[in-house]
Amino acid sequence: MSEKKRKHKVLIILLVIVLIIISAFAGLFLYSKIDRKEPLSVLPHDYSVYLHTDSAWNAVEPLLDLKAIDMFFSTPELTSCRGIFMQLRAAQWRNNRILSKIASKPVDLALYKDDNPESKYNILLCVDLGGLSSITRFSSVYLSKLNIQNLYEGDDCYIYDNKGTEYYIRPYKNLLLASDSHELLNSAFQEDYNNYSKEELAVLNKKSPEPIKIVANLRKLSGKLFEGEGIVPELAKAFPQNGLCAISVSLTDESFRLNASIPLEAVEDENYSLSSIFERRSSTPSIISRFRENVQYYTIINAGSLQQLKDAFFPIIVKDSEGSWKKYNSVSKTLLSLSIEELLFSWTGDEVVIFGIEGKNDPVFAIQIKDEKKRQQVFEKFLSSMLIKDNSSLLLDGVRIPRLELPTFLEGLLSLFEVRLPNPYYLIQDGFIYFSENAENLSEIHKGEKHLPKIASDANWNAVSKGLSTDAALSLYYNLDRSAPFFLRSKANLSNLISLYSIGRTDLCIKNSELIIQLSAISKSKEDSLHVPGFPITLEGRVDGKLAAENNNPKAKSNALYWVENQKTICSMELPSTNINRREMGDAVFICPLANANEEDAKKGVLWAVTVHGEAYLLTRKLEVVSGFPVFLSEEVEVEPVAHEDGVFVFTENSNMLFVDTRANVTSTALDIDGLLKSTPSIKEDFSGRTFVGYYDKGFLGKLGVLCSNDKKQSDNEEMQSFSLEVSGIAYGSPAFLVNKKGEMPYVGFVTQTGDFYLWNLNNDESTIIQLEGNYKCPVVCLGNCFVAISTEGLISRISLSGEVLEMKIPNVTCNDAFVTVNDNSLYVCPDGNVIYGFDENLELLVPFPVTGWGRPAFADVNGDKTLDFFALSVDNKLHAVKMR
Repeated sequence: MSEKKRKHKVLIILLVIVLIIISAFAGLFLYSKIDRKEPLSVLPHDYSVYLHTDSAWNAVEPLLDLKAIDMFFSTPELTSCRGIFMQLRAAQWRNNRILSKIASKPVDLALYKDDNPESKYNILLCVDLGGLSSITRFSSVYLSKLNIQNLYEGDDCYIYDNKGTEYYIRPYKNLLLASDSHELLNSAFQEDYNNYSKEELAVLNKKSPEPIKIVANLRKLSGKLFEGEGIVPELAKAFPQNGLCAISVSLTDESFRLNASIPLEAVEDENYSLSSIFERRSSTPSIISRFRENVQYYTIINAGSLQQLKDAFFPIIVKDSEGSWKKYNSVSKTLLSLSIEELLFSWTGDEVVIFGIEGKNDPVFAIQIKDEKKRQQVFEKFLSSMLIKDNSSLLLDGVRIPRLELPTFLEGLLSLFEVRLPNPYYLIQDGFIYFSENAENLSEIHKGEKHLPKIASDANWNAVSKGLSTDAALSLYYNLDRSAPFFLRSKANLSNLISLYSIGRTDLCIKNSELIIQLSAISKSKEDSLHVPGFPITLEGRVDGKLAAENNNPKAKSNALYWVENQKTICSMELPSTNINRREMGDAVFICPLANANEEDAKKGVLWAVTVHGEAYLLTRKLEVVSGFPVFLSEEVEVEPVAHEDGVFVFTENSNMLFVDTRANVTSTALDIDGLLKSTPSIKEDFSGRTFVGYYDKGFLGKLGVLCSNDKKQSDNEEMQSFSLEVSGIAYGSPAFLVNKKGEMPYVGFVTQTGDFYLWNLNNDESTIIQLEGNYKCPVVCLGNCFVAISTEGLISRISLSGEVLEMKIPNVTCNDAFVTVNDNSLYVCPDGNVIYGFDENLELLVPFPVTGWGRPAFADVNGDKTLDFFALSVDNKLHAVKMR
């Protein structure tokens, strides 16, 4: 056989082998697709909550970026999990296309709980791997050889040990099952699809328009919620014993939508007062077509007539309902010669409404009129009573607005339903009667009918109404800037979640023996949306406004914020977990983070703390004292210390500048001071590694002192180069350094109280004086290649090295005790008040400034999006966080 034929034969054999291998994998993949089990065949049917998504990746991965999730992890119960969640948010695997493809599998999850109220919920997770199950079907062959940490093989499943908590995992045909209960996992293989009724399967298998579908057994889930007395237990009597509530959820930063369907059944108890409400089919409230765009919020009750509502809810609200009603009826007949049925029920329709008008605080109450002729008869008789006063003299915009003073017993009756209308004005218009304690509300309603578009033209209302049915027994439209609906008045997690969305609408509809709940909400305004969820945080002690960040690197694995409460308590907030540590000090204390701290430093020490009596501490992020500290300096500390390189500069009352490094070594340099050191000196390092120190000697003859080291490390024996710069007049603060070019000495900027701005060039000893407008108490700062001075009247002057001045006035502020901060070539000014302004290099206002805050802000990444957030303390002892753009 020739060499050519031999090679040809080998190639054919190799090709056949490859085809066989490919065919085997294809056959295995096809078999895995055919030999399958439905998830419901292994999920026991006695669950409390069932969750399904067609794609785990598409449902879960977008949630990592949601502000709503930040809100949940800011609650005290979940703070410990916040750091882990933020690490997931910042993880690189989120950009892995292969992983996203693998994770885009259907997932079913169910929660189970036994009848013991003390027991916890257990989870059973079921992932439908489809063709990928061809890998897991043979896991027993290869998994033990992979030596995965904390994963080992049990008798009938794999066990993963997570710090003492065991999770049980078992592949089964096309499914992968996992649970935190071995008993629950085993029960999955004892169940059968036929254990579910046709009604249950119809609910469970129904496709959801939203990415996440939830089915809840309300009675198993709620426990004691449906027990006892009140409206909720009475409502729950109409829920079937094994009835399922189907919920679909869509959650983005822009909107939140929830649809829930709860089955209803007839209650056999003939005394069940809510039967008439549940038997009624909901209709579209007619008042919506009458609302104009000046309506900011509303609550519409369209569940029946006033008579039906009274019969349904009065027995639930009032214990002795029958006796109380007879008493009110008797009083009404005696005083008004009218029964309450005649007074309220004989002429009113099915719609009762509470709403608010734009720009007005008082609400408006409206009742549908079903019989105008009967209403006129009742009002004529009612107003003819000596007890009722009708003030008809008020005219607004040509419209007469009558006013009533209701008798005490009617006020008492209305108060049972939390309605307060002691002296209401009223207006009758287009089939409704409107009541309000503010006559201007009614005037606006009258004018709006002719001059304003209907609410259907309002962008906010349309945004939240899209896709919602018009039929409703109860309908709420809210704007959190104007009103909070009843389900937002608690501190529950759902309330906190929905409160992120300022405009919303909720409808409850009864149709085909089902209670249908629809909720639609849109996010807050642009300004509000920039606030980091979970903030502000109320602090324990009184703060001084001086906030410090461990570093300004958003890519750092971890960083922290620091501040002082009550002058003696150091506080640190670990980010992104937001855990707060506290350390009590015996004396008033100054703090400053280690310059350019990294993760390695965090294990050694990241925060300098110096007491007024000269004790220097190096603290860890958890505020533990590093070994070798404190260092006792034997001198009182005059002003705030400044961190630099691996140490901290401390300035004492004896005019000494001490440098304490992380090894507890101390070097000392005497400052040439005749008077007093009233402000913290400026520290600046140039491109050559030289360190410059600038201070103002506030003596009889004011002068500036500048010290310069010859290299980065200043030894105890080295003489620092010094400069003395004369200043005429009184001044505040310290000079600022501007490093312009490598190898050159920096420029020095300083301003006196009367506005004389001094600009020195240390390279040639040249100086320039520029007269600025106003008085100055704030220190000069360096912004880019310019200096910035701020007057007590709020005038910001940007001075270039050539002497050009750009001015910008902050309106309506004073800056006698202002804070001025520069970060990343942006200027932040806190005038005399609880507000902070942010400006760019051109003195243009940054978005979203001004914001609430007081003092010196800091910058760090708290939500894992790899961008710095803005942090500031406020005068009411709160820590605020705002997203930067």
